[in-house]
Amino acid sequence: MLIASLIALFLQEQEEGPSDKSGTSFYPMPAFSSDKNSGLTWGLLGALLFTNEKGVQDRLFTAMVAHQPLAGWSGELDYRYCPSPSGVMVADAYLAAKTENSLHLYVEESRWKDLYHARLEFLELRRGDDRFFGRGDDPPHDDESVRTSNEYRAEARFGPRLTEVWDVEGTLRWRHFRVGDSLITDLPQTTARYPREPGIEGGQVFAAGIRIVGDSRDRLTTPTIGSYAVISFENVHDVAPGGTHPFWTCGASQTTLLPMDEERGFVTVLNAVLQFSIGGTIPFWELPTLGGSTTLRSYNGGRFTNKYSLLVNVEERIRLTKASLFGVSGEVQLAPFLDLGKVYDSFDDLVGRGILRAWHYSSGIGFRGVVPPSFVGRLDIGFGGREGVGITIGLDYPF
Repeated sequence: MLIASLIALFLQEQEEGPSDKSGTSFYPMPAFSSDKNSGLTWGLLGALLFTNEKGVQDRLFTAMVAHQPLAGWSGELDYRYCPSPSGVMVADAYLAAKTENSLHLYVEESRWKDLYHARLEFLELRRGDDRFFGRGDDPPHDDESVRTSNEYRAEARFGPRLTEVWDVEGTLRWRHFRVGDSLITDLPQTTARYPREPGIEGGQVFAAGIRIVGDSRDRLTTPTIGSYAVISFENVHDVAPGGTHPFWTCGASQTTLLPMDEERGFVTVLNAVLQFSIGGTIPFWELPTLGGSTTLRSYNGGRFTNKYSLLVNVEERIRLTKASLFGVSGEVQLAPFLDLGKVYDSFDDLVGRGILRAWHYSSGIGFRGVVPPSFVGRLDIGFGGREGVGITIGLDYPF
């Protein structure tokens, strides 16, 4: 939950005169979020938006104090810096009174010295309300279980740029995962309901791989035209109690932005993602999943889990208005969307006997507050689908 209030900020028409080219703007605002897992979160948020000497908003710092029913009172600090159109740095820390905390650090530069693509990331995360419904194409909602997920993850990517659009990266990844009992006590615990599920005992994985990336977008975080395509392969070793289990993960994705007019007030966005996990014993927390803020937006996060997944998203980003407040210019977007996805455990399900079975969808409407070229605050409401309404509030486009 971060800055959905950017939307309200830019719905206010220009009331202040323009400020100096560089400077700092402060915005206090209420913060609200509604999540299927954790319920309603409410609090106060303060945002500092920094404008550099070129008149570009390149840094954003937010501080929030909030309350939610399960974890109690919490605090969060988030700092984002875009040093160039192709680079971003993020530092985010969150701590709640009960169980939950996170620390997320990453830096990425896709055109480092115009020769390399580099990214470093570290994540420490503990969530007390995660769900698991078992593996399967369409597990019933009655199979729901709850858990606390505790993980540490570090990842490095680096490689040469081959052309203006294409680059190739070597990747290294480490992840340590533990499963514990949830803050929620009126639903079955995952450890009790799925005691034989591979990965329930926790473990850690070491992975090395390769990524082929094609990026023709005009901006890294607020693109309006172009495509972003990725093909990836990883060889993974799960080091678990009782032995080491090797497997492969593979994926392919493409996001294409198609402006419908010269001013790019209407932009059609098509996103497609295909993921595979190939091997004998694979921990459930390494499998592809669908559900949540970037896949099927009206479902719980991780609602569907299996060895393979296919996802298609379509949304129309419609500029409603341009506005300015305290010298900061931005725009408000309306974004109707449709999400369609399927998980499966064999290729027969995708191209043969099961091609029309177990597809899941959500539809809905999104609102975006955009500060080009660096920041996006979004509110997505998914109300299509069979399991009610899902609400996402945060930073960045979903894809």
